[in-house]
Amino acid sequence: MVEVGMTAESTRVVTEEDSAARVSPLVPPVLASARMIGFAEIVCAELMAPHLAEGETSLGVGFQFTHEAATPIGMKVKMKVTVASVSGRVVTFDIEGLDEFDRICRGQHKRAIVPKDKFLAKLAEKAKRIGT
Repeated sequence: MVEVGMTAESTRVVTEEDSAARVSPLVPPVLASARMIGFAEIVCAELMAPHLAEGETSLGVGFQFTHEAATPIGMKVKMKVTVASVSGRVVTFDIEGLDEFDRICRGQHKRAIVPKDKFLAKLAEKAKRIGT
């Protein structure tokens, strides 16, 4: 069971794969906002996973972030997440991201707990409609 106050953190090094310049040549080679948010989502999902019932998974359903400082390729970033609330099947996390010198982001992320088989069945049904 996921409970308010649970925390997790993870650190990684920003690579070329994380660069905003890979998305568009119009932006500099720094940590892309999308990759930063994705990293936060991973940390939240990993915190939840061992606390879900068998057959359940979690899905990202909401994001609200500020990107406060640029992080160059090769620098370490740390993402800290804390369960702020649990309302039914929706878990809200407070997020803080730091690089080696600055806070790089703050925000919230919401994840819904869903039955994995039911979700995958709906997804497969949707995928069948491609090209029809």
